[in-house]
Amino acid sequence: MKSLALEVEATLSRLDAPTAAKFERLVRDAVDLVRPAGTAANLLDDSYFDSVIGAFSDVEFARPEQGELPTVKTW
Repeated sequence: MKSLALEVEATLSRLDAPTAAKFERLVRDAVDLVRPAGTAANLLDDSYFDSVIGAFSDVEFARPEQGELPTVKTW
């Protein structure tokens, strides 16, 4: 099974974005096809948050000026 995952990953890395999206959709459809009825898809792998924590730690975020709120007439 691991070799299949590696092959899918290697194929995805060689494809342009639109073709990769089509390929990913086909793989997801195949997984849905063989998943037992009533079984929910695990949308986020357990390691997902471990892979994104700190991903933007070296990026400075600055909130731009928001300006003044518009004046609204009271009724």
